[in-house]
Amino acid sequence: MASAEAIVADLAEPYIAMPVQARFASLYEDEAAPLDHVFAVQHGRLNELLGFMNTKARQNGHYNADASRDLLSYIRSIEEMGHVLQRVGIDVELRSDYRERLEYCETFLAESYGSEIPSDYEQFSLERYEKIFSTGDGSVQARGTDQYPLLLVGEGSYAIVHRYLDEHYGTWVAVKTARRTLSPQEHARFKQEFDLLKRLSFPYVVQAYRFDDERSRYFMEYCDVTLKGYLKEMNNALGWSARKRIALQFLYGLNYLHRKDVLHRDLSVSNVLIKKYDLGAVTVKLSDFGLSKLQDSDLTRTGSSMKGTVVDPTLESFKKYGLPNEIYGAGHILSFIFSGRMGLGGTVGPVQRIVQRCTDHDLRKRYRSIADLILEVEALTPPASELGAPAPA
Repeated sequence: MASAEAIVADLAEPYIAMPVQARFASLYEDEAAPLDHVFAVQHGRLNELLGFMNTKARQNGHYNADASRDLLSYIRSIEEMGHVLQRVGIDVELRSDYRERLEYCETFLAESYGSEIPSDYEQFSLERYEKIFSTGDGSVQARGTDQYPLLLVGEGSYAIVHRYLDEHYGTWVAVKTARRTLSPQEHARFKQEFDLLKRLSFPYVVQAYRFDDERSRYFMEYCDVTLKGYLKEMNNALGWSARKRIALQFLYGLNYLHRKDVLHRDLSVSNVLIKKYDLGAVTVKLSDFGLSKLQDSDLTRTGSSMKGTVVDPTLESFKKYGLPNEIYGAGHILSFIFSGRMGLGGTVGPVQRIVQRCTDHDLRKRYRSIADLILEVEALTPPASELGAPAPA
């Protein structure tokens, strides 16, 4: 991935040659270049376009075609800027009155033939003497005045994950930030994910530290790699006994959740993380609880449509997700751990029989609990043909 500096420079390039009034340039002198110039240009141009809309609303209620296209273009460029900068740890905030006005304008602006301004349009008060854009600086303040730069780890449809090195403790910390495009309900679910993690305390579940309400993000334990990435790297070198230890750690973590009446509901090789230590030692950590639910509760309302990475073919509605469906997901994870291959069918012998029972289409034949599954995995012994040998790639 390109550096944060390169991304910001690319984003700013179209604005560099644009003139800016000294009035607006002075407002953003405390912002780092080149974003200071970008914000000044956007602020000035938004005021021109919204001021023109005020005038047209008083005159004839028709907003010209060129102005309509220009304002739509600026709205989209501001949204894109927010998304791109968030990926490199820079949060851009547009002042609420401007944000709400732009959202309102999107409801009636048209690309062609101009736009009819609604009859209930209210004149907008333009800001000339204070900033309407503000940013975080791509770092976190972990303690006192210490500032640490954020590095991108990964991103999904709901959140972006960064990490930073806390130099005081000499350890990496992960920062999970909700995407700016989330709905209020999705933001609430994001906060619920943190609240749930904060209540959990177990060696094989990722630990949450604190929530930052102002920037809708939370801090948590950092893990080095996903289970998928770890086996991609280590599959040819990883012995059977090491695979069994990883499988049991995963099951111990899942059993703990179930004893706390929590269903994960999104088990996948990307949501199981690996923390590395010296001499090749590792610890499994369950993560990504965005779809999790307390059994017999309404902690999350996710509707009936299928969600999650591994979907049980016997599940007709996500609302009906229960323990048998979690067992199915566990079977997929176990198959991947022991075979290094995605999907089912890569295991042999007793492991294959365990995976088959986890994923049997007859729910009555599946394990009744993760605890029962643990007993069978604990009893596994390496076959003579695989003793000390790596699993097939």
